[in-house]
Amino acid sequence: MDDAIPGIIKNYKKKFVILLAFSILLTGSVFFLGYFINALYFIGVLPAILPAFISFLFHRKLQALRFKLELREKWGKENARSRDFNEIARLFRYLSNEDFEHYIVDDQTWTDLNLNGIFCKLDRTYSTPGESVLYSILRTPSHKEEELQKRAEIISLLQGDRELREKIQFLLAKLDRQKSNAITELLWGNLPPNNRFFIIYSFLAMIALLSLATPLILGINAFLLITGLFSLNTYIHYRLSREIHPELPAISYLSSLLRTAGSLSKLKQSGVEHYQDRLKKASAATGKILHKTKFLFGETGTSPEDIFLEYLKIFFLLEVRSFYSALREIRKNRDELKEIYLIVGELDALQSIASYRQSLEYYAEPQFVKGAIYLEMQEAIHPLVEKAVSNSIIVKEKNGLLITGSNMSGKSTFLRTVGVNALFAQTICTCLAKKYLGSFFRVISSISKSDDIGEGKSFYFTEAERLLKLILASDFEFPSLCLIDEVLSGTNYLERLAASRAILEYLSRKNALTIVATHDLDLAFWLKDNYLSYHFTNKVDREGLEFNYHIQEGICTSSNAIKLLEYLGYPKTIIERAGQWTSAFDSHNS
Repeated sequence: MDDAIPGIIKNYKKKFVILLAFSILLTGSVFFLGYFINALYFIGVLPAILPAFISFLFHRKLQALRFKLELREKWGKENARSRDFNEIARLFRYLSNEDFEHYIVDDQTWTDLNLNGIFCKLDRTYSTPGESVLYSILRTPSHKEEELQKRAEIISLLQGDRELREKIQFLLAKLDRQKSNAITELLWGNLPPNNRFFIIYSFLAMIALLSLATPLILGINAFLLITGLFSLNTYIHYRLSREIHPELPAISYLSSLLRTAGSLSKLKQSGVEHYQDRLKKASAATGKILHKTKFLFGETGTSPEDIFLEYLKIFFLLEVRSFYSALREIRKNRDELKEIYLIVGELDALQSIASYRQSLEYYAEPQFVKGAIYLEMQEAIHPLVEKAVSNSIIVKEKNGLLITGSNMSGKSTFLRTVGVNALFAQTICTCLAKKYLGSFFRVISSISKSDDIGEGKSFYFTEAERLLKLILASDFEFPSLCLIDEVLSGTNYLERLAASRAILEYLSRKNALTIVATHDLDLAFWLKDNYLSYHFTNKVDREGLEFNYHIQEGICTSSNAIKLLEYLGYPKTIIERAGQWTSAFDSHNS
């Protein structure tokens, strides 16, 4: 944070207080002298206007400086606020039906990788378009290196150029968010139909205006005409308000969005000219909308001015005519409006990612390789794990990893770490690792599992369905990164082992990098020719649980299931019997 700003604020505050006090004192003195001594003293009010005006300017400058200080204090910090993901995801749902160039992260993978929680870590946006575009970026990974490179350049620019960043943030913060994502629905959803009586409403408004001159011709009888017109227009106004008022928040926000776009396009800063050129072009086509929406006031207050304004809206059908006229322009220029939304949202999303980078101890911009499947991560960590233990892997010899280890040793977290960083590489160009080098992947997972009671599906059936999706995904033009935690764990041991072996052998021959976490040591031995073997270790005794969370080469040689029961205080008889049966089973298999 710039240490000079608090001092400047203090200086401006002092000047503001002095000028305001002087203006009040001078004005009070003038009125006192004018009232009690001579009315000529009232002329002294004119000199009092200047210090009052200057104090007003100081006050505005003071507010701007405080806002700037607030922006700097928030920079690089998480924004802990409540979020409605159903509203945030609206844009993604519309774009996913239009976008055929990117693959989308499916709901299961999104849930498996806890990406709602990760989104909350990333989201430092200021506007509705910003949070919506950031969400869409995370759900539509790119496999185009040029596109990602341009994105990374803008993120780095916003991270390093504070003056540019703060000007953009200032405008975005003024735009703010909607409680609901009505603006997205307005631009991508179904618009209300055009009103076929629009010409009649315009005619009635013109007659209402002309009626104000009729008292000069008709005298007192003119008031009957005016009253009749007012009654008719009142009926029309309130009859149509049920259709108009639900749309007003979205149109009001659209007006704010267009003003923000205009201001962004006029910033005299280098580095974002591509965005500015597109904003200028789109804004030129949508300029009429700002003019059309200036009479859409929404709810009015109870002050005399508000009541008078309400009568004007009714008598001249200002709201009705403005709404349908604006709607016509919105329908005509919808593509340009969508582009403005997406550009403003992208700038907000990218400054948010830049802020997230600032909060990290270290990160790496991804590098991509073409040809054979490859993945290398050095000291990778998970974004949601506090004081995370880093791990490194290189996969270049075989098309997969098989990770063994006991309960809570870190297998599932490692799967998620790999998946999240692969997605980060192809979305926000910011990997939580010292180095990331890999192929372009289609990330798909089978980690979180449960019965589907609503569909009447068993645990095994649901998991088998999911694994089939992973198998089908392995036939895409670029490789899939398949993350699997415990293959087919919902059935008996023999069939599970046989089916798991067959599935994993099949995936090892396909266009996929498969990473599997399992307790089945037999599976690891059977697949050692198809998969690299890694494991996590731990120590469990009566004193407690000890995990180092470091991945190591080879197959795990120990387990902790019975030791965990002992640690939890299970009866000694249960522990002894379980140990005896385990030894007997091992002897039989050997």
